[in-house]
Amino acid sequence: MQSLIHLTDKQSGLVVDYISEKNYWNDVRTIELQNNRDTFDFTTFSDRSFSKHIADQNRIVIPDRKVGYAEFIIDEHKQALNSNGSHHITVWSSASYLRLKKAKIINPKTTGTDTAAKHVDDTLIDTGWKRGKIAHTGLRTFVIEEHTNPYAFLKRIASEFNLELQFRIAIQNGEIVRYVDMLERVGRWRGFEAAFGYNLLGIERKSTSSGVVTALLGVSPADTDGNVKTSLKYDYQALQRWGMKDSNGQLKHLYAVYYPQSTDQEMTQERLDTLTENELEKRV
Repeated sequence: MQSLIHLTDKQSGLVVDYISEKNYWNDVRTIELQNNRDTFDFTTFSDRSFSKHIADQNRIVIPDRKVGYAEFIIDEHKQALNSNGSHHITVWSSASYLRLKKAKIINPKTTGTDTAAKHVDDTLIDTGWKRGKIAHTGLRTFVIEEHTNPYAFLKRIASEFNLELQFRIAIQNGEIVRYVDMLERVGRWRGFEAAFGYNLLGIERKSTSSGVVTALLGVSPADTDGNVKTSLKYDYQALQRWGMKDSNGQLKHLYAVYYPQSTDQEMTQERLDTLTENELEKRV
């Protein structure tokens, strides 16, 4: 079977083109789960019909020998002119499941006593991901003491239920469908894998758009009673540029939590608002 790279639009999620195996090279996928790293880098032509779709935050889908397909978000692309006069473009991308860190903010709370499947369902609401295969292993209650995100909480759920967290992609009628599985653990994995070509030692990896957010929740230092203030700020221009449409066609914000580098237990709401706005400007 030919290893096609499918190209999808960052906002519609639809497959817009593909790159055949003969049209890309220097391809490598690197997985380091302990460091939350899953990247796919490759080089291709910059003057072909598909080249116009290689843009920051557009997505690519590649075959995955374990789960069928894997999806990545383009962090950076760089064009170059070869000595023979040909034009090529190098692409650096990161796994789309890491975007779950920005899908929404989960506030401090105590969950109900539920199965892994129910906890996964609740975590994935409004994220663009669906529950897949979940092993049945009993019931758990979670106490969430600090603001967190879906990716971090999914890892916690998997750990508490002693399950292996897995992300997989399906292509259905030209659309990308994303699933989260939690499976019985099989053996021990070292935490590093290089596939799809060879390990490009010495190649500097760059990233220019991977840190982008369009909404930021500022959290103040706790006061003497342990209470904190919060400030949620949005950048709607950034949303138009970077947001991805949900199932209803609405653009979704990319969230992050921000803790100002301050020990001021009496920080005012106005000061927190200003700090959060300034920080958001740096991240869009």
